Amino acid sequence: MDKHNSDIEALAHIGRWQTNLSTGERFWSDEIYRIIGLEPDCIMPSVDSFYDIVHPDDIERVQKNAEWAEQVGHKDIIYRILRPDGTIRHLHDQAKADTDSQGRLIMLSGTVQDITDRVEIENRLRESEERFTFAATSAGDGIWDWNINTGHVDFSRLFEKMLGYGKGELPPHIDSWLNNIHPDDFARTRRYMRNYLRGDLTEYSAELRMRCKDGSYKWILCRGTVTSRDTNGEALRMTGLHSDITEQKNIKRELALAREQAENAHQARIEFLNRLSRQISPSINSIRAFGQHLKAGEGSRQENAEAIVKAGTHLLELVDEMLDQVRIEAGQIDLSPEPTLLSNVIAETLQAVTPLARRRGIEIILAHNGRDVTFEQLVNKHHILCADQIRLGQVLYNLLDNAVKYNRENGELIINCDDSKSNLIRISISDTGPGIPPERQELLFKPRTGPSATEDAGMGLVIAKNLIELMGGALGLNSQPDVGSCFWIDLPVKPKTG
Repeated sequence: MDKHNSDIEALAHIGRWQTNLSTGERFWSDEIYRIIGLEPDCIMPSVDSFYDIVHPDDIERVQKNAEWAEQVGHKDIIYRILRPDGTIRHLHDQAKADTDSQGRLIMLSGTVQDITDRVEIENRLRESEERFTFAATSAGDGIWDWNINTGHVDFSRLFEKMLGYGKGELPPHIDSWLNNIHPDDFARTRRYMRNYLRGDLTEYSAELRMRCKDGSYKWILCRGTVTSRDTNGEALRMTGLHSDITEQKNIKRELALAREQAENAHQARIEFLNRLSRQISPSINSIRAFGQHLKAGEGSRQENAEAIVKAGTHLLELVDEMLDQVRIEAGQIDLSPEPTLLSNVIAETLQAVTPLARRRGIEIILAHNGRDVTFEQLVNKHHILCADQIRLGQVLYNLLDNAVKYNRENGELIINCDDSKSNLIRISISDTGPGIPPERQELLFKPRTGPSATEDAGMGLVIAKNLIELMGGALGLNSQPDVGSCFWIDLPVKPKTG
């Protein structure tokens, strides 16, 4: 039986001891000697021989614990010993007392277990966790440690600080994490976590938005790993990091936006060159054709020269229009809003279009609030606008020129100035042409990129609308097929003073 007990003690590294509190007599089992690095029975068990092997740094604590055990009848302490060969071992010493019939302590019986391997493993684990914590803290990351069975989660100080909380403000439970996930990220994050815990994924790393204490959201990179599983492979514990990646996300979004803007600008340049090519090609071809006629001596020299001048003028107009549109799109158009007398602008533009109107038999009518007036009467209205005079003249010329060109022969062109509203003036230019179908009306104010781009009046209407809007006004169209079209401009009037 003693041999059997000795074998069990050796396997468990547990030795037995007894102390008679009345006589001081002591007993150590063979395993006690082996644990302290001595041959069995080589020394007599005694208080002195026991204290000789206790580590100097632990001796005072061990002595106080022994005295306390003899008074209260139980003992439970971990301490270190120094073996004769100089090695250090960690022992777990436990005991309980026997009493006589009168309840007095007469015997302490206990065990000593060598737990060095366990202590060293725990120390290495603690050192590893300390290094992990130090590395994470140095990187500004928050740490979480989740007991999956109970739902308890330990959040580090930086974890809580990252979301705007003070230490201990977040309840230490998995719900504190789940309830703060952005609704749009919740289902994806839970599904990803379940797949990882189930073993379908080899690692857990997810980007999600977390609600802060002030209600705002931060982008978080959440990484974790299972650190403990049961015998069935079910996850018991998971530890991980939270990294604030909000700034990286913002930079990434800004880069994507910049890339998109660059691509749009590149595409816009391509479309500009395509439009420019389509618009100027007919004029260039005309110049070349009539130049060849001149060279060959064909046709009238005057007619050829007039045709070349006309095509060249049109070419310059197209180029100016395209360049204006590019400047507007780039926000680089120069405008000088100033008090502008409307009658002066109308007079200048009428002078330019009247010759063509006469050749086509088109009557030009001036009106004020829907009633016909003479030019002198219109001048006396003294309409002063807040506008860029040169650009306004450019827009009016474009509208009047179109109203003449696309009007019917012997038709009418009506210029009406409406000042019924106190803060603006509406200038309407109506013709008696074929009108514009509804499906084409919206396209008139958008750059044309298809083959039909050469069929309209260049970029004039697009530029006109942009220029008027830059001057704080609006430009629009009312048109009925077979009746005619009316383009209107609303511009603010110069405030009256005095």
